[in-house]
Amino acid sequence: LIKAAKILLAEGYKDFKVKICGYCPSSKWAAIYQPMLHGVEVIDADIRRIPNEEIPNLFEESHYFVMPYQDIAQSGAITVAFYYNLPVIVSNLDSFKEYISDKENGYFFEVGSAELLALTMKYAIDHHKENYIRLRVNQMRMLEEKLSVTAVLKKYKRYIDCLCQN
Repeated sequence: LIKAAKILLAEGYKDFKVKICGYCPSSKWAAIYQPMLHGVEVIDADIRRIPNEEIPNLFEESHYFVMPYQDIAQSGAITVAFYYNLPVIVSNLDSFKEYISDKENGYFFEVGSAELLALTMKYAIDHHKENYIRLRVNQMRMLEEKLSVTAVLKKYKRYIDCLCQN
């Protein structure tokens, strides 16, 4: 994410802000990531365990939630973004593909590629006015279809019905 922000800056993009929030061991942060931030004024880093009462403000103040994960089994953070109706920019991992349709309710980029993350961020910035509302509407639709109480109960019912038939 830091490398992607630097690429955007080098290409002349200045009207964006990246917030990096959450815990990282201080030795790792100081040795690896903090030196990368030198001269990168668009990044605001808040490296600590974020108290639960501060999390709503982080989501409400943002336009996109970027998840440049290398691998994942599951992520509760993405569902929080969904419930805040915050479009996501995520690595194209299979775990995310169940909920995200590229350029419909979020954006995908190739795992581990700062260049492709930068390209995706650039697309989101360049097409924000024309796509943002549509992304949010489609995200709400997906939330209703896949994660609402009604949708989850329907899945449980099908599962139980299937068990009872066997």
